[in-house]
Parts: sequence; C-alpha cells; structure tokens
Amino acid sequence: MLGKKGPTPRGFDFLARWSQGAWAESKVIETVNASSNLLAVHYGPSRGDPVSYNEFSAWKKFFEEYRLKLEARGKRPDILVFQKDLLQATREDLKLIDQLPDLDEQDSAKFVRLSSAALEVETSLWKARKALQFGKELSFTLKEEDMDRLNQWQEAHHKPLFIVQMFYDSAYIIPYSRVKQLISEGLVKKAEKDRKTGKVTYNVPLSMGSEFALLVEAPLVEPRVLENEKGLVMAYVVFNGGRFELTEQGLAVLRST
Repeated sequence: MLGKKGPTPRGFDFLARWSQGAWAESKVIETVNASSNLLAVHYGPSRGDPVSYNEFSAWKKFFEEYRLKLEARGKRPDILVFQKDLLQATREDLKLIDQLPDLDEQDSAKFVRLSSAALEVETSLWKARKALQFGKELSFTLKEEDMDRLNQWQEAHHKPLFIVQMFYDSAYIIPYSRVKQLISEGLVKKAEKDRKTGKVTYNVPLSMGSEFALLVEAPLVEPRVLENEKGLVMAYVVFNGGRFELTEQGLAVLRST
C-alpha cells in the first residue's frame, strides 16, 4: 500500500483495505496482550482507528502525518513483543513504551533490545477455515518493497521477526527467516504484481506456517461514507471490535523467542 510518497486516500477500495489493516493490527496486539506473560505494542507508525475518521479532511491529515513518520522512521515491523518476566524497564521506560511509533531510532533502540520478537501484520478478506475446507489455496502475502525494508531492519537489530496473516476468522504466523528461505530455494513462485494493490507481492502457502489465533467473537461490520473535496462519494465498510484467542501453537511460537 505504501509507495515512495506514502499513502494517499485514493478511493473506497484503498480505504477499505487500509481500515482492515488497522483493525488487524489492533486485534493482534489485543490478542497477544490477553496472554499473562506477553506484552505487544505498536512499533511502526500506527494506521489509526478506522472507525474514527468520518470526514475526508481527517483522512488526508492523518495520511500526511503517517507519511512524515514513515519517512522519518523508515520501515519498521508493525509490532514489538516483550516477555513480561524479562522486561526489566524503569517506570519512565514503561511510560514511553506506548509511544514507540513516535520515538526516533536512538530513543527506541533500547526497547528493541528488550523485546523478544517483532511482528509484521498482513491481511486477507477471507474466512480462512471455511476457505481451506473448500480447497481454496490461501497464503501469506508479503510485498517485495516491504521485504527490502524489513531486511534492513533485521540486519540492524538481529531480532526474530514473524509475519502474521490476519483473516476474518483466524490468523496464521510464519518466521520471516522461513519466508526468505522458501523464496531463495525456489519453493515460492516468483513475486507477481497484485491485481488489487498493484504491488509486487510474494504469496507463501499458508501451510508453511502455523495457526496463530482463532476468532471467538465476531466484529461488527459498519458502513462508512466519505466525500472528497471534489464531491466524489466513497462508500466502504470497516470492522469494529471482535475478539481472537491465541492458539497453543501461536503462544508456543511467541514464547520460544
């Protein structure tokens, strides 16, 4: 979704995908934090609250702020995960930990060192369990341009990094190192331009990863209508609420880091 100039609200399809991504990130954080010994926080620039933008001007302002943060911070993974019993931080540090997206590299570095892993969240509009039962091939989707930036981040910080693919009813997880291995060994077909996003994207079979979380309470699906400055009306939907629970596999993956 992110080009060199950052995101722009270019139609209802983009707005729907962007809102879905924001919802997915918030659900991953909420789900991880429901575990007694794990703490997940935003690390990359947050996509914001998809329910809160009711005016096009608010979207434009948010996107501009997001673009500036992205240029200043570079491509960070979306989320950092901490093992609470290993998180030896001062009271002042704990106050800052929720402000990670706004901290520069120098100020955020100590939190990266304290973290146990990082998560990059991707989304798909499928009920994965149902689709898999019907023989649908689902995948982890990772944009080539994001991989370049994630590689740079991991080379700088040497932290375990995982890709979490969020669906409507479940989520799956795979180590980023495994993704790179599959690509280098030719076990994943060459990246192709995604017909929806226009971005060159790798599709890694979902079977290569593990089930991470399952839906236990469905979100509300709410309509949104925005009108841009030229009078174009854009109607789309957002997810609001819902609850997931970590699977034993998902919890084991995070605790193993």
